[in-house]
Amino acid sequence: MLLLRPAFLCMTFIPGNFPLFHLFLLVECCNCMNANETQSPKIQHVTITFPLGQEVRVRSFYAGALGLREKPVPKVVKSLGWIWFDTGVPGVELHCVPDEKLVPGDTRHHFCLEVDDLERLRKVLLDSGAKIIEARALPLRPRFFARDPFQNLIEFVRIEGDYLEDEK
Repeated sequence: MLLLRPAFLCMTFIPGNFPLFHLFLLVECCNCMNANETQSPKIQHVTITFPLGQEVRVRSFYAGALGLREKPVPKVVKSLGWIWFDTGVPGVELHCVPDEKLVPGDTRHHFCLEVDDLERLRKVLLDSGAKIIEARALPLRPRFFARDPFQNLIEFVRIEGDYLEDEK
């Protein structure tokens, strides 16, 4: 919830008109909620699949090429071969789960990672053998796609500003 508190009052005087008074408000974020408000759901994790026995390749791509940090999985699922990574957003994880069914090579389902240096990552991905898929340009969001070794589609983007403001 956002709280608005009066910050200061300013007067603008334009000759021949009445003075204009402007109340400037200080916007504060408040985590408290009343009974009539609901909080939007938040993404906690994204799950992708990989073929059984390919744990080394998962770690090589996601930790090695992309630089994600692996995190421990709960003991109750450790024997299932799950691999989890921190995404850089507190509390949001990437879960990699072995599955006998392979990801179709033409799937458009994907997740997106925001990165600071697209060109450096493009080179790292090419060096790791990934194929780059160019994306339609979006205002203030240079981006491209790539597939991991298991055909999962990933979008990589650099946010340079608010695309809606750019369209005004």
